[in-house]
Amino acid sequence: MADLSIQTKPWNPFQKFAFRYLFSYLFLYIFPFPFNEIPFVNWLTIPWDWFATTLVSCSSSYIFHIAPDKSHMATGSGDQLFRWIELATYAGISLPIAIIWSALDKKRKNYARLFSLLRLWSMLFVSSNMLGYGASKIIPSQFPPIHDYWQLTERVGDMSPMGILWTFMSASAPYTIFTGIVETVTGILLALPPTMILGALLSIAVSVQLVMFNMCYDVPVKILSLHLLILSCVIVSPEISQLLRIFILRTPGKQKLFAVPTIFKRGKLNITLWLIIWIFLAVHFVFSLMRSEHSYRTYTKGSTESGSLVGTWTVKSVQSDNGDQQKYFDKWQTLSISGQKYASVSFSNGEKVWLTSKISDDQKEVDLSGKQSGWSMHCEVERPDPEHIVLSSSSNGGKTTIHCERWQPADFLLLNRGFHWVNETPFNR
Repeated sequence: MADLSIQTKPWNPFQKFAFRYLFSYLFLYIFPFPFNEIPFVNWLTIPWDWFATTLVSCSSSYIFHIAPDKSHMATGSGDQLFRWIELATYAGISLPIAIIWSALDKKRKNYARLFSLLRLWSMLFVSSNMLGYGASKIIPSQFPPIHDYWQLTERVGDMSPMGILWTFMSASAPYTIFTGIVETVTGILLALPPTMILGALLSIAVSVQLVMFNMCYDVPVKILSLHLLILSCVIVSPEISQLLRIFILRTPGKQKLFAVPTIFKRGKLNITLWLIIWIFLAVHFVFSLMRSEHSYRTYTKGSTESGSLVGTWTVKSVQSDNGDQQKYFDKWQTLSISGQKYASVSFSNGEKVWLTSKISDDQKEVDLSGKQSGWSMHCEVERPDPEHIVLSSSSNGGKTTIHCERWQPADFLLLNRGFHWVNETPFNR
């Protein structure tokens, strides 16, 4: 398993300093991965997490003069202000680390072996992310099929760029699954020594698309996607001259093509390391599939069950003893119930209000409440037939009855257009 990146020729001072800086920055960004992903081992990373959080908090307070705020860390966004300050802190502190490192390590000829470690670490990080993203699309939990239709009752002009992207992906399960297969294949190719460079090239292509989606549609995963692209380039970098000779000059040369990065001089230790990498990635992928399947099943639960309230309902008529309530409910156009937590109401003027919902086990009662207004109502549910419901409520000082009819997939062109081999004219609506 000879590795061309473990060289004997010395690096020049610029190469050595650039590597020290790059290694310091990427170490701070990637660590404590993969230890934080391993059960019964991740607790060992607690001291590092405390150190990193303290470092970034001090940087935020004393350098950027911004109070450190971690209140948004669990929102699902990867681009919070705290994260950008974290990156700036790592980029800044890597410079003095590289300077001190250079002063203490003047005699070393090169860092080829440490660079091989960085490439393997980068491969493991990128591969695990590709496999995780692939699992969430092969079982489409990241972009689940549209089943409650609230997206389809929203005006396009009122949707966010990210909402447009999510609806676009959710509208076609085959395309979503295809992208998941591409990401999964990328992760697998990266993890196999003979195809690692091919996987890295494919990862660059996938990462570029992710970066463009995140930048152009304002998806808050910009930091991660940019670093996946950077790390993919790190993996490929020793082979750039070889790739240029093959694809541009068409002269492979006499050197062995695309050698496998190795860390240890003894072959058995390198084989053991690769076995550990494969076991980690296999377990990671299986658990990612399990999480995706659970998320998908939870999201779609009730959407196909007979008698379920999950779905989008057109408000056909409203009767209320309270005049103010009558005026308010007369503005309701659609009621979308996504499950046990989320619901929304679309008004005739195009406005949409998000609600929380709680459905009884027998589907005969539902509680709706405004997230911000404090408005709430408890409704009893009558079902004249499977496609109609009547909500009756005595909340808020008057009896109110709301007659609703279920939206059907056939009501939406986006869902009923289907696929056509033959199109005499473009069907662009």
